[in-house]
Amino acid sequence: MNKHIKNTLSLHIGNLVALVLMICGIYYVLLQDNMLNISISSIIEYSHHLKNNKHLLVLGLLPIYIATIVFGAAIVAIYIGSILQNIYTKLFLKKSAPHRC
Repeated sequence: MNKHIKNTLSLHIGNLVALVLMICGIYYVLLQDNMLNISISSIIEYSHHLKNNKHLLVLGLLPIYIATIVFGAAIVAIYIGSILQNIYTKLFLKKSAPHRC
């Protein structure tokens, strides 16, 4: 394996791990009913109880809500991934650095 590819892969492993974990978390939050009541089904259920045409407004804004949650989680995951990446590189460089006397 090329040295540059190996370094790039090892440097971006933190972002990859954080993004995968965040995607799984957001998938669970948006699709499963839990005590937070922020899932898609709980928002749709809440919109059925609104009067007049407000339920159409809520359902019209639902894709914007989903996009905000997904992209916000991706931004948080990239931030956490960069922190993990820095910790990983500091530990990796500390272990692989030659000892000087």
